[in-house]
Amino acid sequence: MDQRCLIDKIAYNGPSGNPSISVIVVSYKSGKNIFDCLDALVTQSFSDFEVILVDNGGNEEELDRIRKYPITLVQMKQNTGCSAGKNTGASIARGQIICFIDDDGIAAPDFVCAHYLAHNDKKIVGVRGKVLPKDPTNLYNGLAAHYDLGDRKIPAFLDTETNISFRKEIFIKCGGFSSSVIRGDGEGINLSYRIVKELGERGALVYDPNAVVYHDFAQQFGKFLNKAITQPKAHADLIRRYPDIDDFIRSYSLPYGISHAPRDLLSRVKIFILRRIYRWLSSIFCHWYLWNSEPLTEAPIRAGD
Repeated sequence: MDQRCLIDKIAYNGPSGNPSISVIVVSYKSGKNIFDCLDALVTQSFSDFEVILVDNGGNEEELDRIRKYPITLVQMKQNTGCSAGKNTGASIARGQIICFIDDDGIAAPDFVCAHYLAHNDKKIVGVRGKVLPKDPTNLYNGLAAHYDLGDRKIPAFLDTETNISFRKEIFIKCGGFSSSVIRGDGEGINLSYRIVKELGERGALVYDPNAVVYHDFAQQFGKFLNKAITQPKAHADLIRRYPDIDDFIRSYSLPYGISHAPRDLLSRVKIFILRRIYRWLSSIFCHWYLWNSEPLTEAPIRAGD
């Protein structure tokens, strides 16, 4: 199904013309977090870009205030899911570079500029940035060492969907994000795999530490448990669809990364326990999903008129 047929209305309140970059945010029951996200985007050091907010619902109380921002607001008829919502935003984006950030992410002032400069290298078609914690006292950030791979630009598959960008032409040619992914887990690796298979060049995808977004892995134990139980489904789906996906991931030889969490002894012990729980649950549920899974389907993404 063309996701654009599920659009209820579009309100253009952003810049006219054809900006260099389109930043896409998908929002569902975002609450007040969406305002921190939008405030950071409209105060960027770079100006030649547009913001597209895809409203998947649950934001009725915030809509009046959202409409005051200089953005394009796309209201959907129903919740289409995170990945399909991103594809909808990409289909109407005017920029040749499309950039994505989660509705609870906060972009650093040079976030858009960093993605723009990274794509000045014409061999680069996809970029993932560095993700730093919003709350440095949050223990759950100790489980997200892959958020920060250091201070060097290196080839990398794109697994931080809250800080990611693509050349729009390649994004659409390779089918966009997988419509079978509802929550947004694993969509970056899925698309990374397809892009590399299409282009035959692993170095076309990079990690650029200059593009920074502030985002927490989880804010509370319930969110942590939810991730531990649901994220393995994304990996199980990847294994079923692409049996060599683990070889693809290992081929990048990425550094372990930097864990941004409290370092006192008690916090380290708690993080160690949380990490063990996460790995145990992930292993159990990944195997469960592999044994109890339905056929995967995809919906095509089409470029805007």
